[in-house]
This record gives sequence, C-alpha cells and structure tokens, in this order.
Amino acid sequence: MRWSFEGCYFAVFSPDGRTIATASDTTNDVLLVNAESGELRLRLVGHQQRASSACFVGRDGGKVASGSSDGTCKVWDSTSGELLNTIVVGVTVQSVAWGRE
Repeated sequence: MRWSFEGCYFAVFSPDGRTIATASDTTNDVLLVNAESGELRLRLVGHQQRASSACFVGRDGGKVASGSSDGTCKVWDSTSGELLNTIVVGVTVQSVAWGRE
C-alpha cells in the first residue's frame, strides 16, 4: 500500500529521516511510512478516536509516542508496532513531545 498526504492530519520524521509517522482525518491509527518510497511499514492500532499527534522517542527512534482525541497517550515499539504503554490523560491530547533520553 502506498501512502499519500491526502487528508494528512500531521506528519513527523524519525531521527534518521527514513520513516514518517502520520495519520489522516479518516483514521484513528498512526501510520509509519517509508519516507523514500511512500510504502506503509506499520499501522499502530489502538486509539479509540482520531490520533492527533505523534513523535519519535530516543535518538534511534525506537519508539513512537502518540496522542489522541480519546484522551490517551500511547507508546509503541516502532519496529514491531507493539503497544508498550497507555497513559490516560482524560482530555483530548493535542500534541505530544518527548525529551532526550
């Protein structure tokens, strides 16, 4: 599947520039896309409402943090797509950011 920017709600590059984390206004999922080819690498499924933001975690981008209108932040393994943690905030999460490790 090739990804396009149509309906893109946000897009952020991994530290090495090879992967884009993004979501559209038509899905609750965060998509990890090959930045060069546009091919879908992983679909991070778990938010109950639209994903509003994401960021790569760590210098190697080994994790992705995402926020959603469902009032949660989630942390994912960016290689396997495994959900590692869910933080219940209780209100819409507009933006996520992660400090240096």
